[in-house]
Amino acid sequence: MSSELLGAVYGLLSAVFYGSGDFTGGFNSKNNSLHAVVIVSQSTGLILYLVLAVISGETMPPFEDLVYSAIGGMIGLIGLLALYRSLSLGHMGITAPIAGVITAALPVVFTAISRGLPDMLTLIGFAIGLVAVWLVAQSPTSGHVDRRAILLPVIAGTGFGIAFLFFVRGSENATFFPLAAARTTTVTLTSLFVLIARKPFKIDSRRSLPLIMVGGMLDSGGNAFFVTAAQLGRPDVAAVLSSMYPAATIALAALILKERIRRVQWIGIAAALIAIVLIVA
Repeated sequence: MSSELLGAVYGLLSAVFYGSGDFTGGFNSKNNSLHAVVIVSQSTGLILYLVLAVISGETMPPFEDLVYSAIGGMIGLIGLLALYRSLSLGHMGITAPIAGVITAALPVVFTAISRGLPDMLTLIGFAIGLVAVWLVAQSPTSGHVDRRAILLPVIAGTGFGIAFLFFVRGSENATFFPLAAARTTTVTLTSLFVLIARKPFKIDSRRSLPLIMVGGMLDSGGNAFFVTAAQLGRPDVAAVLSSMYPAATIALAALILKERIRRVQWIGIAAALIAIVLIVA
């Protein structure tokens, strides 16, 4: 298997892990403090990265790489806060698709500038993939849509897209130590915010803790697969494939919570499959 094809496989695995992590995180946030879920899940990811770094015998990368990854973690946290704030306003039908498309589009533009355009089939796959992300992430939006419904997901998508680029740069010489640096940043900043703002920090049930930790491991796995995909192939391919994570989220919601998949989402899933075939061809 060529490195490009293997990179595409890792990109798809990233989408599966991201989507599963989002489903688990959303499920856990219903009965627990959001900040507690974020801190515990991110701390779990930090420990996982450090353990994997030791087990794999990974050498400590240059300090510059750790700085890039830490900055990526900080920018990603800004995107996450903007995403959660937008979702809390009840504009999920607008937030998810806008954030998803921008997250995928930024690495595509940057890679095209730095490395040149991919072949025509891949470009067509990118276009269909971005449309697929938009369609799969659709959900009903309630209430009046104000400016924040557009501005916040733009901030979120921009934050995630830029964070992806910093992760790629920071992981040029190693994988797990740079991602651990990113997790350290997010855990530290979130903990300081909770302490300073005196936000509630509680987990209602002991049963929630294992699920929160699983969610943290899934999200961390998504990051690891993404940077590995970018190392093996092109960052734009990795970004577009990993951004198809809403398909995994709605699939789990349908299987576990028995939520109905809407027609527009089925169309998006079909478009995603077509895009995957074109991108890996």
